[in-house]
Amino acid sequence: MRTHRESELTRVVAFGVVLAMGLALGVGRKVRAAGPTFKTIDFPGAPNSFATDLNDSGQVVGEYQYGTSFGTQRYGYLLSDSVFTSIIFPGSTWTRAVGINRYGDIVGDYIISNGDGTPSGHDFGYLLRGGVFTQIRFPNSDSTIPAGINANGDIVGWYLDKTGTHGFLLRGGVYTSIDFPGAAADTEAWKINDYGEIAGRYAGASDGKNHMFVLSNGSFTPVPDVPGAFETAVVEDGGLNNAGHIVSQYHSIKSCALFGGVGCLHGFLLSGGVYTTIDFPAARATLAFGINSSDVVVGPFIDSSGRVHGYLRTP
Repeated sequence: MRTHRESELTRVVAFGVVLAMGLALGVGRKVRAAGPTFKTIDFPGAPNSFATDLNDSGQVVGEYQYGTSFGTQRYGYLLSDSVFTSIIFPGSTWTRAVGINRYGDIVGDYIISNGDGTPSGHDFGYLLRGGVFTQIRFPNSDSTIPAGINANGDIVGWYLDKTGTHGFLLRGGVYTSIDFPGAAADTEAWKINDYGEIAGRYAGASDGKNHMFVLSNGSFTPVPDVPGAFETAVVEDGGLNNAGHIVSQYHSIKSCALFGGVGCLHGFLLSGGVYTTIDFPAARATLAFGINSSDVVVGPFIDSSGRVHGYLRTP
């Protein structure tokens, strides 16, 4: 895995002045560094919506519910300069917008109706560039879900066939399968950064739990689980930036349902080998899906009433 040097902000404090003021007033004051700030992202009029990824220009992609079913009736969106634009693959009943690069190219997946209004159950991928959709489908796959795209136009995601779930890389028109060595027929690639590093998850063959990996220059590196967590990378989306920082989510206890659990599903940021938990204030559950080069994070959170919202977290 590429080693990146993290920039640090040096703060100069006029200690003598502060000490003199403290002595004069007879009071010592603690100065606390400001923590991260959160901003809610809701697609206008949608009962549920959330954010999936963002780029360095601050453009955000995500999904919103357009009908009565959050599980089957979703469209994608782009949020750019405070303006929401729907992303709907022509003829689809379900379109997800999952990844975006610095140029505004978007990848995701869509489902076409059976003809009776019900989803077909097969996902096909797309690239949206310059307002034009191009289908992405891993050869001979049952479903293909692109999840990330970098500045070079390299696309990663996962596909399903009769043997299981496999990650993939699409580069220069050539598809390459990605399978973590020894994984239990379940590997998913989340994102690819501009250096070509790929982050994703795999199912452990011995424990059946999800774990993270980074693939760089053809070599796999397992990423340690969140310390004390029951399971790491529990949802199929996660993020990676050019500094090698990763975001995803973890269960703190064994019995933790996505919508039924309270206070047991948390997002996290992994930076410089240190895990930082991400919890939207007063949320029932928080997940982290995307991160840009400034460590700004996006994802969904579930409020106390069970409604899903997007959020943007700024360090």
